[in-house]
Amino acid sequence: MAPERSLTDNQIAAIIGVVGGVMMLLVGASGAVAWQQVVDFLQSRLGTDAVIQTLAYILILIASMGGLAVMLGSTLFLTKHVRAGRLLITLGAGFGLIGLIVFIFVRLEHEEFSIAGIGLGMVGLVLSIIARLKSKIPDKRG
Repeated sequence: MAPERSLTDNQIAAIIGVVGGVMMLLVGASGAVAWQQVVDFLQSRLGTDAVIQTLAYILILIASMGGLAVMLGSTLFLTKHVRAGRLLITLGAGFGLIGLIVFIFVRLEHEEFSIAGIGLGMVGLVLSIIARLKSKIPDKRG
C-alpha cells in the first residue's frame, strides 16, 4: 500500500474557499428576482433616471462577483500566488457581505425573508474567511 499523503494547509484552504464561493454564488445566482427588487427599491427611493439605474446594476454586478472572486482566490492557493488569492478572497468576501446586507434589507422591506438563502450566503461568507485565514504564504527560501 502507498503511504497516506496528508493535504497541505493551502490545499485545505482551497477546498474550503471553493465550497464557500459556490455557496455565495448560489445565493446570488438564484436571487434574480430579489436583485430586481433591489433595483425597484432604489428607483422608488432615488428616481428612475439612467444614472441611478446604472448604479443599481453595477451594485448587483459587484455583489454577484463575490462568490466568483472567492473561488478564483481559493484556486490561487494551489500556486505560488497565495497573496493574490488572499486579496481576491478579501475583496470577494467584502462584496459578498455588501450584497448579503442589501439582499437582507430589501427582503425585509418586501416581507419576504428567507432564512435558508441568507443562511447559505452567511455560511459561504464564513467559509471564505476561514479559507483565507487557513492559507499560508510560501517561504521565499524554497
